Amino acid sequence: MADKNLVSWNAMLAGYSQNGLAYEALILFRQMLSDGMQPFEIAIMSVFGACSQLSALRLGKETHCFALKSQLTEDMFVGCSIIDMYAKCGCIEQAKRVFDGLKQKDVASYSVLIAGYGIHGSGKEAIELFEEMIRLSLKPDGFTFVGILMACSHAGLVEEGLKYFNQMQNFHGIEPKLEHYACVVDMLGRAGRLDDALKLVDEMPLEPDGGIWSSLAQFLQDLW
Repeated sequence: MADKNLVSWNAMLAGYSQNGLAYEALILFRQMLSDGMQPFEIAIMSVFGACSQLSALRLGKETHCFALKSQLTEDMFVGCSIIDMYAKCGCIEQAKRVFDGLKQKDVASYSVLIAGYGIHGSGKEAIELFEEMIRLSLKPDGFTFVGILMACSHAGLVEEGLKYFNQMQNFHGIEPKLEHYACVVDMLGRAGRLDDALKLVDEMPLEPDGGIWSSLAQFLQDLW
């Protein structure tokens, strides 16, 4: 019965985090610890996700220490969650240190840090990491390209971003989704290339969503 109860608590914590109930997830986590329950990896990942949602750096650091003491950081998914938490809480240097400390690095860990650099507008660092990943024969996925396109957009690296967008389709065989088109539209709009952005939206094989139209409308409003 105790094992069943533990599974239920871990599942509930994960459910809170996945549904945007970050405060509830953190409260439940503290209650689990006070009751002497040992969280599973999925629960720890959910706590890091909740800290990311709230930009709760102090709680994120405390959870990182707990995960280290509980020997949960060897799990690759937990490691990625820690990197993501630090990046989203504004500590990209600490995210990089956690990444450097991983015993094994895979596509997911590279992609999470590239996305972190994207959030911080560190286009040069994101590109260096992406190229390192390619040299190691790690095949980027759709999430990787969201990160590198976002990084190029925020850093104003338009030509580099367009190059990666073309490589994504023609070299890596990944069909762009709405989030990829949104990154490129944002990148072109930020650079003042509204004609190119409108042309891309007109030619894309997918129906633009509200986010893409809203982004374009904002750039047009700023222009006027």
